[in-house]
Amino acid sequence: MGFLHAHLQDRPCRIYTAQRRLQFKCFGDDFVYRPDIRVTCGEARNEKGDYVDEPCLVIEVLSPSTARIDKREKLIGYREIPSIEEYVLVAQQPAHVAIHRRTEQWKPQILDSLEDVLEFQSVGLAIPVRSIYKGVP
Repeated sequence: MGFLHAHLQDRPCRIYTAQRRLQFKCFGDDFVYRPDIRVTCGEARNEKGDYVDEPCLVIEVLSPSTARIDKREKLIGYREIPSIEEYVLVAQQPAHVAIHRRTEQWKPQILDSLEDVLEFQSVGLAIPVRSIYKGVP
């Protein structure tokens, strides 16, 4: 996700990987996830040890072992975090990206062509889907 680093380098944003945990409450229960990628911007950024709160963008790369949780449980939970504007699911193969946006009532936009353009509205970045799959057979 070097394109995110390049785009955000001069902004008050940080990119975190699964090394940092995201802790939140959903319907009264505590949850802790390790999203593959999350972006936190602005002064509201809160770091507590290996926890990071208040992301605006969360990206999960789907694998056979995590796809069901990412598509269902995490989608429900992430919708309850007020700071999250977009939740993006990226399939490994074939090219398939689903982007869920708060502003669109979490209805997914599906991009399944390398010619499609993925727009990260939360950070003001548009990139071709082809860029995400560069080097993937």
